[in-house]
Amino acid sequence: MKKLLSLVIIIASLISFSSCESIFETEYTIKSSYDIGKIYIYEYNEDDERVSSNTAYCYEGTSETFTAKSSAEKVKIYCDYYDKWVQQVYYLDDDTEIRLTGNTVIGPYEP
Repeated sequence: MKKLLSLVIIIASLISFSSCESIFETEYTIKSSYDIGKIYIYEYNEDDERVSSNTAYCYEGTSETFTAKSSAEKVKIYCDYYDKWVQQVYYLDDDTEIRLTGNTVIGPYEP
C-alpha cells in the first residue's frame, strides 16, 4: 500500500510540474497598423544565436501572438516585401507587444 501511495504521489508531482511549464512561457504579439505583407520573425538567445524563426503576414489591423522558445531573449524582424530589416531589437518579457506602424524604421542591415 505504501508503494502504491508513493507511486501516486510521484505521478501527481510529475503531472503538476509538466502543467506548470506553460506558466513560464513567454509570449509576444505583433500588431500591424499598415500593410507590410510577409515578415520573418527571428528569436535570438543571450549570445545572439538564432534559436527559432516564425513567419507572419501583417496587414492593417492584424495581430498575431507567438510563444517564444525558452532560450529566446530578443526578437528581430525582417520584411520580405521591402527586403529590409526593422531597425529595432525587441527584448522579450511577459507579454511583449510589438507594434509595426508607418513610422517603423527599416533598413538594409540587421540590427
